Amino acid sequence: SILEENGFVVRTANEAATGEQLIRDEPPDIILIDLMMPGRTGIQLFTRLRGDAATRDIPMVMVTGIKEHS
Repeated sequence: SILEENGFVVRTANEAATGEQLIRDEPPDIILIDLMMPGRTGIQLFTRLRGDAATRDIPMVMVTGIKEHS
């Protein structure tokens, strides 16, 4: 929501295969990849995208959230 509030168009996917399809359908300016996504991991998606000439030059940032236990 922070990115959208600052004028960015954000597309999201709940798992790697859907995200990869979104990227291929309309290549973004930057990709944020969740390290711990369901299905393929963020590392696997990153590796796959970096290995493809169509997506290898898109900047990618690996992110993850930490759930605090109380």
